[in-house]
Amino acid sequence: MEEVDKIVIQQFEIDDEITGIKDLEVYQIMSCVCHCIHLIDPNNSNELGVKQINESMNMSIKYKMATHLANVCKQELGYKADIGYQTFLYGNESDIRK
Repeated sequence: MEEVDKIVIQQFEIDDEITGIKDLEVYQIMSCVCHCIHLIDPNNSNELGVKQINESMNMSIKYKMATHLANVCKQELGYKADIGYQTFLYGNESDIRK
């Protein structure tokens, strides 16, 4: 998985200090997912508020953004596996990879 992690980190231009997906912060995970959603469906990204995603988000904003991302993944993109706000806020490495 190290090679995959390196590709992901390079693609999303994440800090050099990050060595793998397990090291990503919540806001970085959400930002990467927003970027992927934009690549899949550019019309969807306008609603996501990508500019709101940053290190200083409070828990309320993180919860709302994580819930919205999970809903977009499931309802609009057809993601079949179990996903919810907890995947983004408290997900383990395996959940995040999926």
